[in-house]
Amino acid sequence: MGRNGVHLVREWPDEPQVRAWLCAPRDDLVGEEPEPDGSNTVASFSQRHGPFRDYRRTVSARDGRLHERTDYRLVIPWFHWLFGPLVKRSLSRRAPDSRGGQPGWAPPDRLDRRQVRILGLLAAASLLTAFVNTLFTQTVSFAGDDFGVGDWGRGVAGTIVRVGVLFGLPAALLADRIGRRRVVVTLAWAAPIIASLGALAPNFPVLVATQALGRPLGLALDLLIAVIAAEEMPRGSRAYAISVLAMANGLGAGVAVVALPLADVGQSGWRWVYVLGLVWLLVARDLAKHLPETKRFEWHRADVAATPVPRLQRRRLGIQMAVAFFGNMLLSPASFFQNTFLKDERGFSAGMVSLFTIVTATPAVIGLVVGGRVVGCVWRTSR
Repeated sequence: MGRNGVHLVREWPDEPQVRAWLCAPRDDLVGEEPEPDGSNTVASFSQRHGPFRDYRRTVSARDGRLHERTDYRLVIPWFHWLFGPLVKRSLSRRAPDSRGGQPGWAPPDRLDRRQVRILGLLAAASLLTAFVNTLFTQTVSFAGDDFGVGDWGRGVAGTIVRVGVLFGLPAALLADRIGRRRVVVTLAWAAPIIASLGALAPNFPVLVATQALGRPLGLALDLLIAVIAAEEMPRGSRAYAISVLAMANGLGAGVAVVALPLADVGQSGWRWVYVLGLVWLLVARDLAKHLPETKRFEWHRADVAATPVPRLQRRRLGIQMAVAFFGNMLLSPASFFQNTFLKDERGFSAGMVSLFTIVTATPAVIGLVVGGRVVGCVWRTSR
């Protein structure tokens, strides 16, 4: 079946109960529909609704046994290594006494091919944004030592880089006018290129300037990723999608953390971490080739004249802004100066800082994935 094609063959006793079960269409991870039987088959099914690009299940009888063969091709951009084995396990362990329904690791709603592809691309984009947004925070301690800048100068630099978020606002506003896809693709190319220019910085102010522009572009991209997920995912699976994106975000930040030992190569070894950011241009290329415009934006653009504009919930918006503001007041100084504290006060090498961050952050990422699945299931149960 080509790339990522999988063939599963299982053998069953030819008993009436088993035959009836095998000849009934599946309605769990994939929704099946019967198709014309071949001369040597008992039943044959194709995909009516589900995540597979190609799918076919046939049941045949030979030598007093029933033979079930499932051929499928699953395309999940960038994360097939994670979800491919889970899908295979779910298909290969199905039994007459199984409960049916979505597997525990899957979203509450069954996704179709378009939704699976979009979620995979958005998760890849989340890798990019997390790396760009984490880059300066992880390396500022080592860059400060290289350029002879103390804690006060690093604190001012952190403030400037964070205030630079204002540069990302026009991109978010533009997405409502020309479409999410065009802005996302542009940001996916621009953010890693501009952030990686920090590798060439001749002094600390130039380094800060590159990150004051590159990081906000990454933040704007992160915002639009969440918008597309909300517009494309089923209502009951949006929390799950956000948790998958959060997992990808953690992995992207983890790449920056894992790359931190490069700072131990020499006085200017931290520059190699910035060079590594150019690898995310592969994600930008995939987004440009495969990411479609959201159906919601296309619908809105077609019916914009007849679509009433909902009233802005100012109180709710104000609460969300306050939570974000005060949350960042608490978290930003701790995250920004953590590496400086570990390196200067505790004598950690770049490799030890990397290990400390991975060990302390991994449980939170796992919790987000589990939490997203639980919220989705609760929402479906309460409907």
